[in-house]
Amino acid sequence: MARTKANGQIRRISVDMVGDDAVDLEILEASLGIPHNFRGKSDRDHAVAKIAFAALYRSLEAYRQQFGVKHPKYEDFAAWLGVQPESAEDEVEDRTPATVDHPASTAVIGGVVDEDAEDAA
Repeated sequence: MARTKANGQIRRISVDMVGDDAVDLEILEASLGIPHNFRGKSDRDHAVAKIAFAALYRSLEAYRQQFGVKHPKYEDFAAWLGVQPESAEDEVEDRTPATVDHPASTAVIGGVVDEDAEDAA
């Protein structure tokens, strides 16, 4: 069950910004005066998230008006914003087991190739 506050549900978001994204975030915070107006990291992160959501809602409304789509696909909306969409599949290692092609006449018994089975056939 989700924890709730007096006015509704609580949703926690955690993001690690690295490289150029981290630098861009620092520049945005400085441009908005966020480092000077808030005491702690949590307060700064909350302020950035609040502004980001407001901008996201406005962008989504502009997209809806332009294309007449109430629920756009993530990939289409991200491309319209000029953002390279990310997917969970990009972060997962390739865990597909390696396959080995065996000649049709070769028997595989218990995961071991039985070369003698070819002679018996």
